Amino acid sequence: MLSSLISDPRFNIIYQDGRIGVLQNPVKYDIIETDAIRPNGSYAGNLYSLEFYTICRDRLKQGGIMCTWAPTPRTAITFRKVFPHVLEIDGGQILVGSNQPFEVNTKLWSQRLNQNAVLSYLGQQIGHECEDGLKLARVLPPLSPAEKAVVANTDDYPLDEFEID
Repeated sequence: MLSSLISDPRFNIIYQDGRIGVLQNPVKYDIIETDAIRPNGSYAGNLYSLEFYTICRDRLKQGGIMCTWAPTPRTAITFRKVFPHVLEIDGGQILVGSNQPFEVNTKLWSQRLNQNAVLSYLGQQIGHECEDGLKLARVLPPLSPAEKAVVANTDDYPLDEFEID
């Protein structure tokens, strides 16, 4: 499956340090997806920070999305402080952010997911896992006052990296 994704001509996959790549390249993207490291790993603060998410947001085309793993509540709140519109998938483990409101149509997404070509590409198991994840997808409301008060991860203060409450 991975080899078919990598060789798919519809995708331009860039292999490099994500933060440097996005910062140095003025290109606007449809999708930025990060496979970040564990939040307490060395330099994880560079990928879970308010500044990194802001760089990514500013590199999105209109209607573009950023997708990230949200391993801690603080990571999720940091992401939500940057993106005005956030879709939560899999109980909040995955967040998709945008500058534009989402049109959430899980019925249509499920129909597309269950097309033969898609299932053939993904495989039955992954297709079913994706469909299960869609059932839990929801647009998050704006941050509450209590969530706004949570100190975000920043470049200068990467709380999750150092496991600081």
